[in-house]
Amino acid sequence: MNELHLRIMNLETRIERNRNYIKTIKALAGVCVFFCLCYVLGAKSLWEEHKIAALIVCILSMIVTIVLFFADVRLCKGNKELEFEIYRLEVEDLENKKIIAEVRREGLSDIVLDKKIDRPSEDVPFPIAFYSVMLALDILIGILLWL
Repeated sequence: MNELHLRIMNLETRIERNRNYIKTIKALAGVCVFFCLCYVLGAKSLWEEHKIAALIVCILSMIVTIVLFFADVRLCKGNKELEFEIYRLEVEDLENKKIIAEVRREGLSDIVLDKKIDRPSEDVPFPIAFYSVMLALDILIGILLWL
């Protein structure tokens, strides 16, 4: 294996690690909302005088959800940058092979000549819907507290 393939494998590993972090962050957001629901239901049924503490838990849950959203967006942007870096490396490698073959006056195989490297899409898939639902659940739990 040459250096280029090792660099591409390293970038792909980083992309996969970021995807695992994104899954973990989404699970943490779900756990945070679930904890908020459990705390509010417990405070509502058991301790009527602890509504302020339950409200603080709801507000903290909303803040944590927003922070997790921004962490998730950062990881999504990082993955897109890594995809473009892989694309750039592959294009440079193909151009270098063509230049070297031209200088040496050698022919390239049809596989190399016909190789088409697809450019990654420009749009970044932000998890807006997921975190909107989480935030809406937090708000509904806060409303449930005062009913």
